[in-house]
Amino acid sequence: MNPLLSPTSLLAAQRSHYSARELAELKLAGLPGSERGVRFAAERGQWPHRPRAKGKGVEYAPPQTVLTQLQARAIAELARTRLAEPVAPPLATATETGNPAQIADARRGVLAALEKLIQHTGYSRKQAAGVLLEMARQGVAGESLPAMLRLARDPRGRRSADGLPSVRSLLRFTEYRKAGALTPKRRQAAPSVPDWAAPFLALYQCPEKPTVEHAYRRFISEWPLRPVPSIWQVRRFLAKIGRISHEAGRLGPRELKSLRPFVPAVLYVDNGSGYRNQLMSDPATGLMGQFGIEMVHSLPYNSQARGVIERLHQTLWVSAARELPGYLGRDMDREACLAQFKLTRRAIAGRGGALGLIDWDDFLAFCAAQVAADNAQPHRSLAKLADPSNGRRRHQSPDEAWAAQLADTKARTWRRPHQATAEFRTQQRRAD
Repeated sequence: MNPLLSPTSLLAAQRSHYSARELAELKLAGLPGSERGVRFAAERGQWPHRPRAKGKGVEYAPPQTVLTQLQARAIAELARTRLAEPVAPPLATATETGNPAQIADARRGVLAALEKLIQHTGYSRKQAAGVLLEMARQGVAGESLPAMLRLARDPRGRRSADGLPSVRSLLRFTEYRKAGALTPKRRQAAPSVPDWAAPFLALYQCPEKPTVEHAYRRFISEWPLRPVPSIWQVRRFLAKIGRISHEAGRLGPRELKSLRPFVPAVLYVDNGSGYRNQLMSDPATGLMGQFGIEMVHSLPYNSQARGVIERLHQTLWVSAARELPGYLGRDMDREACLAQFKLTRRAIAGRGGALGLIDWDDFLAFCAAQVAADNAQPHRSLAKLADPSNGRRRHQSPDEAWAAQLADTKARTWRRPHQATAEFRTQQRRAD
C-alpha cells in the first residue's frame, strides 16, 4: 500500500469507531463474520471502545490493519461512484497528441476529479493529488482518469515510468487555472540576428528611403560571403524588427519620435501660465526637454486656432456644466441668467443668498463620471470596427482604442516607476 493511502494520512476522511455489527457486515479480511465473533476479537485484542452516541452498546476502534482496509475500500467505492462520472469533454485519444486545446481539456478534467475527491473525503489538496495518482496506478478509477492524467502531463518535463504526472504537477495545474493559463506554452525560439543584417540595414536605412528591392540589389553586389539570403528572408527579417528599428535612419528624429506611442512630437497649447513655466519648458529639467516634445503656442485671443480643443470643451465641459446648479451661460434666458448672477454675487459679497455649489468631492466625482461617459462613446476621429452587439460598422470609442493599444504588445511602451518618478518630479536649477 502506498504511504499516501496509510491510515495516518487519511484518518481525517474515515470514521474512527464502529459497532460490532457494522464490522461484521463489512466482511473484512482477518475479522470474524459474526457480531459475536467481532466482540470476542475486540475483547481479546483489547480494542479501545466508547459508548454509542445513540442506543445501547459500545463502538470499537479497530486496529490500523482494519482501518487500512476500510479506507482502501472507501477510495475504491468513491472512484467507482463519483470519479467515474464524466468530468471533461471527451478526448479523441488517450495518447499525447501535443494539441494544446486537448491538453487544456484534460487538465480541466483532472482538476474536476481532484475537486470531487477533496469534497467527498476532506483531504488536503496535496493528499488528494497523491491519492488520485495512486488510484490511477491501481486501476480503481476506470480508464478515463489515467488517460486524462497522461494527456495532461507537461510533455516538456521528465517522463515517469508510468507516464503519469507528479503530485507537484497536479498542484501546478491549480495555479495555472487561477492564472487562466491551462493551455501549455510553446517554447519560442530565441531571436537571432543574421550576420548579413547589419550590412543590409546600412544600405536600407538611409534618408533617401530606398525600397527593399533597390537596397537588396546593392547588397548582393557588395556582400562578399556566400550564400546570400533571398529577398524573402530579408523581408521576413524586416517584419520582425519592429517599426521603430525599421524606420531608424530613414526618418529624422522628429518624424521617428511620432512613431513612438503615447509620446507626441508636438504639443499645441495656448499661452496660459500652466504651459509657460519652467516645469514645462526649461531646456534642462522641463518635461518638454526630457521627452523631446516641441511645444507650440497658439496666437493670443484666437480660439479658432484651437478648434479641436475648444470643440472638446463645448462637447464635454460646457454640456456637463448645464447639469450643475448655479450655471451661467450666454445661451441662457437673459432674465434667468441675470437673476442667477445677482444671487451668486450677493452670496459672494456676504449679503445673503446662496452660491448653489456642490461639494468639492462630489464635483470631482461628477467630472470623472463625465469623462468616463465621453470615453465610452464612439468618436469620429478614431478608426472603425464591427459593433459586437449588432455587427454594424461604427467608430471606436476612446476606451476601445486604448484597449487596442494595450493589446498591441509591439506598440506598447511603458515608463518604469523610477523613470516616471524622476521625470515628473519638480526640479529646480540653482546657480553656484
